[in-house]
This record gives sequence, C-alpha cells and structure tokens, in this order.
Amino acid sequence: MGAPLKYANGIQSFEKMRTGGYAYVDKTADIYRLVTSGSYYFLSRPRRFGKSLLLSTIEEFFRGNRALFRGLAIDSLAPEPWEEHPVLHFDMNPADYVNGENEIEGRLGDVVEHYETKYGIPPSDKSLARRFDTLIRTCHEKTGKRVVILIDEYDKPILDAMGDEALEEKNRTILKAFYGTVKSNDRHIRFFMLTGVGKLGNVNVFSGFNNIEDITFSTKFSTMCGITEQELHDVYHPGVVALAEEEGWTVEEAYAELKRYYDGYHFAKDLTDVYNPYSLILALKAPEIQSYWYQTGTPSYLLKALSGQRLSVDMFENQERSLDSLSFADVTRDNIVNTLYYTGYLTITRYDRRNKSVVLGFPNEEVRIGFMNNLLDVLTHSDMGGRYSLMAGMRDAIEDEDVDGLMERMRSFYSQFPSVLAGKNEAHYHDVFMAACGAMGFEVRAETPSSHGVSDLELFTKRTIYIFEFKVDSTPEDALRQIETQDYALRYSHDTRTVMLIGVNFSSSTRNIEAWVGKRNS
Repeated sequence: MGAPLKYANGIQSFEKMRTGGYAYVDKTADIYRLVTSGSYYFLSRPRRFGKSLLLSTIEEFFRGNRALFRGLAIDSLAPEPWEEHPVLHFDMNPADYVNGENEIEGRLGDVVEHYETKYGIPPSDKSLARRFDTLIRTCHEKTGKRVVILIDEYDKPILDAMGDEALEEKNRTILKAFYGTVKSNDRHIRFFMLTGVGKLGNVNVFSGFNNIEDITFSTKFSTMCGITEQELHDVYHPGVVALAEEEGWTVEEAYAELKRYYDGYHFAKDLTDVYNPYSLILALKAPEIQSYWYQTGTPSYLLKALSGQRLSVDMFENQERSLDSLSFADVTRDNIVNTLYYTGYLTITRYDRRNKSVVLGFPNEEVRIGFMNNLLDVLTHSDMGGRYSLMAGMRDAIEDEDVDGLMERMRSFYSQFPSVLAGKNEAHYHDVFMAACGAMGFEVRAETPSSHGVSDLELFTKRTIYIFEFKVDSTPEDALRQIETQDYALRYSHDTRTVMLIGVNFSSSTRNIEAWVGKRNS
C-alpha cells in the first residue's frame, strides 16, 4: 500500500497545492479551454465549491509558472512559451462588510495599494475607481502585456449588507463604479473573470458589459468546480478504501454513502453529477460521513431571506423554472427558491429540452438535512443544540415503529416553543413536524396525491412507511378515518415494508399535540 493521501481541505492556493504534495483533481483542460476561447467571464457556484482555487490556478497560468503545471493536462495543451501577464487578483472573501461603512473601501483600497506599490505607482487621493483605472493602464504600459483581472466573490459586499438598505445601496454604488472601470479599459485587458454566488442587479457588471460570458449554466464548464464520479475513483480511491475500513463497509458501500451524502449537484442541462468538494474531502480525511458543509454555517443573507417569507416545506422540491428565468435571476431580489439554488441548497434535478425548463430539488442528503434544520430554526425560533437529544429519541422511535414514543417526544418538542405557534394554522404545525423528520435524515414527502385525496405527510425508513394526517381542534380518530376512507395506503399495497397509519390532532389552545391514534395497515 502506498503513502496515505494528503488532503487539501481549505487550501485555495494552487501553488501550495502543487508544491505541498496534496491530492489534486486536474481541471486544467477546462482552464485551457476557458482562457483560449474568450476573455470576459462570470461563474456562479455555491460557497466552498472551489471558485477560489480555480482563480488561483488561472493566476498561476497567466503568471507563466509552468513548473507548477508539469504533468497536468494544460502542460501538453499550451504551447511554449507561456507569456507572463500582470495579474490583478481581488479576493472579496476576507472582509465582513457589515462591520463599518468604510469596510468595502478598505478592502478594495488595500488590494489596489498593494499593486500600486508593486508597479511603482505613487500614492493618490483619487477615488478607488480612478486609481483602479490608472493601475490597469500602467500595468499594461510598464510590462508591455495586457492585464489579467480576477475578482473572487465579487458579490459578498452586497450579500453581507442584505437587510440594511442604506449600506447595501452604498456598497452597490461603490462596486458599480469600481467594476465599471473594466469596460473602458478593454484594450488593456487580456482576461477578466468574476466569481460569486449569483448575479446582482444594478452593479454595472452585467448591464455594463456587452461581452461578458456567463458560464454558470454552460455544459462545457459544468464540472470545472466540484468533483465528478470518475475523478473520485481516479484520485481518491485510497481514501474511499480507508473510509470503508473505518466504518466496516465494503468499498462499494462506501462509494454509495459518499454519493448519497455529497453528490447530486447539476450545474447545466447535461445533468452531469458533481460532488461537493469541501464535504467530500473532509469525509475522506476524517474518515467519517458528516454534514461538513452545513456545519460551516448558513450564510446570513439566506437566513434573512428565509425569515422574511411565509415558508412551507413543500416549497423547495420539484420547483419548475424556465432556464432563462433562473439564469437572469438576481440572487438578492428574486424569490426564495432562486436564492436557494444559487446558495447550493437546491440544484437542477431535471431538464425539459422542449420547454427549456428545469426542475429544482435538494441535491443530496447532507443538504436536505442541513436545510431542514435551517427551516426548523426559522419555523420554531429554536436552535439545533436545544433539540438534539429529543430528536435523537424521535429517530430511534421511528426506526423501532414506536408510535407512542415518537408522539410523546414530539409533544415535548412542540412544548419548547408554544408562543411561536400562537395563531398558526394546521399547515404550520404540519411544516414543523415534517421539517423535524427531515432534519433527522428521513425521506419525507408532503401532500402526496392519490386517486382519492392528498395525504399530509409520508415518512419512509428501510422497514416502515408512515402515513400521517393532521387536524387542529378535531380528533385523531377523524384524521385516521380520513387516511382510511381516502385509501392513502393503496399505492403501497405491493411494498414489502410495514405501513403505519397515524392520525394526529393539535390543540390551538395548548399549541401542542393533544392526542394521536396509530395502527398498522391491514
């Protein structure tokens, strides 16, 4: 057996990757295609999906550091010699743009000043946009080579400021002027690329350019960020073997679990699967399956968007959109479903070629569980730590077909936030119940239609199918009777699993589960 793999979790420097001996997935053929077929690009991908490493790799290519690329695809594709270009790389990630009104000027100003010093430009009290304009022209004049401009997470100053209209507008105005400088300097620019979570209106990036190519949905570059199934096998197979040994699985079972938890992202109509690279690499390094991406924290702008809407759990799967409407969506202004797509909580699950439409849904188990926990936070004003032990008990009761144990724990669960449920209708009680079951990792379906009606909630384990009907200020017997008279279980008549029918009644006065009745379907 060879030396164990060296995992590069969190490393965003291509130079460090290559000189440090880390396992590396070769994306340089895509990069060569990118840099030789166009000059102005925008790419949207969720956070921690490899955008920063991508730009670092492009930077090293344009700096002419061929030694770092020896043995990679681009080494044989790109002819000698490699020209060195001045590279202006702006990383908007490090700053928190809600800490002060001048944070954005400080971040941009520090980077501009760094390059001014490097290229011998004297200090100036001009505006940031004018200093950037001078920097671009001077770099070209002094080196004789046109400039490469890379801007990572260009939208972060706007997303951080969401909810503070004055600060958001101020940041938009600054970015509009700064990024707009690029348009007037076309003759000085060899290559320009922006990355971010999504598109932003009124920043003069997309409206200001006639020639910027949005490759977010391009089939040619759909796997440029993320890890494909083949790349997982080619590069990380020893890590999968180690995970299987740690967990007592076969290697095939280890691959299946990794796929279930971290695969399933589709960024173009070709529906080519890619894994979340952040979670996949951490799982192999541990080695252990966990929700690594979710543990890094939900973006504050997403929580703000969720808190500002009436939410139900059936809003987020099987959502149909035209590909054009998704492509041109403003991540800060459109509805929550589009925002969830761009932040990585939803992905394209189907593409209708005739209508040029897509269906969106959760990509994998890690995201589904993580989002259901986010939804519970919003619906109940509680946090994951406070409900963890109760949900562990609920999970055991579900697996053991212990209906009474499940409902007693669920009653304790609802008692933690009675004031939140004041005045809520049946749908809200239903949504909390379903989000809790989803956060426990179970497959759940809301409002499943049958030939006679629509069931409230269906939950699936390997051994059992649960069919729930909810009532408020009625009786659990009425709820159970509806399941039986509407024949909701008929569709599972050939399923070998046990089918449990459960009627639940909530009390609007106590704001909790009042009573329940359950039975096996005969």
